[in-house]
This record gives sequence, C-alpha cells and structure tokens, in this order.
Amino acid sequence: AYDPGRYKGRISLYAGAGSTGHLLSLLSEARKDVGAGMDLATSGPESLAMKASFKLQLRGESVAVYTACSTGLVAIHMACQSLLTRQSDIALAGAVRIASPQRTGYVHQEGLIYSPDGHCRAFDHRA
Repeated sequence: AYDPGRYKGRISLYAGAGSTGHLLSLLSEARKDVGAGMDLATSGPESLAMKASFKLQLRGESVAVYTACSTGLVAIHMACQSLLTRQSDIALAGAVRIASPQRTGYVHQEGLIYSPDGHCRAFDHRA
C-alpha cells in the first residue's frame, strides 16, 4: 500500500464514467441557487478523474476517458502504457456508470449497439 500524501513518485489516474440523470436534476437547481450552479460545472463524468486525483493527492497525470462500452478497458490500456513508458510510477485505472433514476432493461434491435442477451462484450467477436 502506498500513501499518496507521502509517496514522492508520479501516481496517475485514468478514469471514465457514463452520464447519469443526476446532471439533469442539477440543471433545474442551478436556476435557483448559485452554489448548485457550481456543482453543475464540475459534476459531469468528464470531471471524475480530476476530482478523484485532487481528493487522493495524486501527482501524476489525471486523464478522463470515455469510449462508450470500452471505457474501462481503454483506461486500463492507457495506465499500462503510462507504466511501460515510465510516465508514471504507479497508475490507477477504472470506469463506472451509475444510472439515476434506476432503469432496467432495453429493447434489442438487430444492427444496433445493444446485445440480444444484455451482456456487454467490448472487443469481442460477439459484441
């Protein structure tokens, strides 16, 4: 385990997030409250890496990644490349999507992005 506050090397973060309904609720609040407007400016998925790096006191790259279904895999690839090229001493990678409000299921149509059985298979021949 490394303590980012004491570790002097470069710890980078490659992170991605899908959009949520939370942003829409902030839009309605921003009209009434200046503070809510500030939340709106930094609550999108593109701010995830920057906010997490700041909170964790990381001193390496902070890269927002979004490539739809492959975001997590691309973030891991970028972290590995950073380690191989010695841009970072430690690299963290990940992705998240939290739907708000919660929804389940979708309608599959041949030729569109959703799989017929509900499983995401990025980079797979069955994708």
